[in-house]
Amino acid sequence: YFPEQSAYALDQIVQLAEENGLYLKLVIMEKSDALYYKLDDDGSFVLDGEEDNPDGFYGLGRGNNKTRWLQKSWWRYLQARWGYSPNIHSWEAANEGDPWLETHYQLADEMGKFMHCQVFGVMVGAGDGQRCAYAHPNRHLVTTSFLHSFPAEQFWGNDRYPNVDFADVHAYISTSQVNIPAAELEKM
Repeated sequence: YFPEQSAYALDQIVQLAEENGLYLKLVIMEKSDALYYKLDDDGSFVLDGEEDNPDGFYGLGRGNNKTRWLQKSWWRYLQARWGYSPNIHSWEAANEGDPWLETHYQLADEMGKFMHCQVFGVMVGAGDGQRCAYAHPNRHLVTTSFLHSFPAEQFWGNDRYPNVDFADVHAYISTSQVNIPAAELEKM
């Protein structure tokens, strides 16, 4: 189910972005979406009395299951509804995920394969390191972001994940280790 009122609101935002020369990076999934907690890896639903599936959002990493099918349906809808616009800069898989979770890396790369190739009917090999090189005019960049840290060797610079287009670093002053002397703070 895709709520049409929300989709229409995003239609208006995309139109305003086009009119004003703005480019949007859209975060397209939420890792804490309750739906994913209620899906077991075999595609069945978590029933009353059973534990939620805390890794449900990631599906089977590179594998296909009900979670990945639902995600691909959503990705296909996004591309069909808003992919025409050159003002969609990029699709962000999820905001501030766990920087050390390999299934997050796999999900982002699989989304890149899908959004760069499969959504346009071009198949890409399964598994690590299978790059999509198809250049469609409505292809948009794909990224993800992490809660903290910059897993360069593990993810951003790793040949196993070639379908993620750029690194996204979030830096918050309040969480940094910068020590500012009290005398300097008084000058601010």
